[in-house]
Amino acid sequence: MKFPSAGQIHVIIATHRRSLWERTYRLKLAGCAVYVIDTFRRVRLPTLKQLEYFLAVIDHGGVGRAARVLNVSQPSLSQQLKELERRLGVKLIERKAGKNHTTPIGRLIIDDARAMAASAERIRRTCSEGARGGIGQLNLGVTPTIGPYLMPEVIRTIKARDMELELRIFEGLPHTEIDLLRTGERDIVIAQDVDFAHDLSRVDVVFESLFFVASKQHRLAKRSEPAQMSDLIGEQLLCMDVNHPLGRQCYLIAEQIGMIPNTSYGGTSLDTLRKMAGVGLGLALLPDLYLRSEGVNMVQTRRLEVADWTVGREIAAYWRQEGGNSPIFDVVTDLCREVATSMMESESATGARASFHADRGAPAARQIEV
Repeated sequence: MKFPSAGQIHVIIATHRRSLWERTYRLKLAGCAVYVIDTFRRVRLPTLKQLEYFLAVIDHGGVGRAARVLNVSQPSLSQQLKELERRLGVKLIERKAGKNHTTPIGRLIIDDARAMAASAERIRRTCSEGARGGIGQLNLGVTPTIGPYLMPEVIRTIKARDMELELRIFEGLPHTEIDLLRTGERDIVIAQDVDFAHDLSRVDVVFESLFFVASKQHRLAKRSEPAQMSDLIGEQLLCMDVNHPLGRQCYLIAEQIGMIPNTSYGGTSLDTLRKMAGVGLGLALLPDLYLRSEGVNMVQTRRLEVADWTVGREIAAYWRQEGGNSPIFDVVTDLCREVATSMMESESATGARASFHADRGAPAARQIEV
């Protein structure tokens, strides 16, 4: 590199502070005149407080009156105005003969200053409401055996109550939704109780009973009295894929009761299981919320009453532990619990009695662990 000669004039466009220091030192050492164009100088933006003070002076006609309204000292307000003007590089308010006049450029930014102040207030109000769990936007993951039958009623309730709560709902297999929860793509997941989420916060939502469904031509469906547990031994049981907790639970129930899992058909939806049961392929074990949901046509099938049958599944809400116990998670969990409980306490859409086992004084409901 050619060393600079004395008396030369150099213009440095500075893009890196270390490079600027080295080049400036070398040039000055050679006796050169150096002019620096600093392209990385930080532009300091006005603060919200400064804009608030600026607007107060305009609205109240002077620094003194604005200071009294804002409950600050006049020198403090004046200092903030000067700092605002220094940051922007322009005069906003002229002070002559004890009066304040807005400059042309000052008048030009008033609307933008008001918009910024209003936006800041909306942010403050939104965060205040969100801290109490009243509003918010959540990415909610839910499983196929729960979402289609619970979430429509949850959304209907949110709209009926005019809640400022926006749910972006995604449906997927439990392990997929739990993984997305861990990576931050989901905020909360509603799923059947699983055994691979010990690193997450968990809250019970509701216990949901499971009921056997059979073709109306099945021998047990033609009975007028409840079937006995012994009547189920040797019966074919249609099960969902084992990727679903409900599928694994059905296989375990079949083993404990003495039923035979029907491996000739791997169900992927509750509707399909019900229809396969309707054509006599076996019994299906279906959740209470599904049987009560709109659109479930039980023309070909009937829900079986089984004496002392109190098996069900636990539905839970999961969220990341590092996310804390945010109030909005409690709001969503309570809402799902309220809606699910209300649905299960209503008259069954299938026409069967919703609580036949309770009417007979059966033992407390239990869940067979998966």
